[in-house]
Amino acid sequence: MAQRHESTYWMKLKHLSIIVSIIAGLATIVPIAWAVLMLIKNGLRASVPSWVLIATAFAAFFLGWIIRLRQTSSKYSTQNEHLYKIGQILFDYMPDKPTAHGWKLNVPEENLEPYFCAAQSAPTPGSLEIKDNGKYSLDYMVNQSESLCNIVELSTKLIKSSAIYLKAKVFSRDKSNSREVWLRHKIGTGKSQKVNDKEWNVPVLGDALDNGWVFLKLNIADEVKETFGLEGWHYGQLIGLRLSGSLLISPITFYRKK
Repeated sequence: MAQRHESTYWMKLKHLSIIVSIIAGLATIVPIAWAVLMLIKNGLRASVPSWVLIATAFAAFFLGWIIRLRQTSSKYSTQNEHLYKIGQILFDYMPDKPTAHGWKLNVPEENLEPYFCAAQSAPTPGSLEIKDNGKYSLDYMVNQSESLCNIVELSTKLIKSSAIYLKAKVFSRDKSNSREVWLRHKIGTGKSQKVNDKEWNVPVLGDALDNGWVFLKLNIADEVKETFGLEGWHYGQLIGLRLSGSLLISPITFYRKK
């Protein structure tokens, strides 16, 4: 069974930053309050020790650094009270292979299996690196709760001909017909292009991160509307994901937008 427990890294960091922020705030306020008290008591003749100024400046700098750290940790996370997290795929089980955690590997007979390892210099702990040895596909079927998502968030670094697919079920307007379709994502700009009746190429720009990584927020309903929706189809639910080619990928988070 795939590990679906939520990563606690950013939660611990958030709690730690709150504690340190309080300490830094007190370290900033106390020296200033003491200096003001001395001025009130002794007037302009009062001398304020240099250590007070140094301590205040240091504490203010440290407090600013903590605030920046907290902003960075949440910059690429969905912050919206109308979005509900309903699932997450983690890769923090290395050196185990993804195939032992819910993924299905398909490799043509003439090719070798890809190499899996923990991604280095990733923006999120517990990220995966895949180095291909020829064509392959790595598929994941979401559970019933995750299938209700309409937004998928992840960070990635795509290499060569790599791509990230979302497999979805779409319905006709009256819901009398349905089909399973693919949305193939690559980093880039421009319009989506139809491959066949069951697949579209969807270029995504995302937000640039360090070391060539890109943060992606994929709105499945909007992507279906701009692709299969041109033929009257509507997004129903997510079925799964597919990875192909050499790439690096962070934990994948599923959200439901009300």
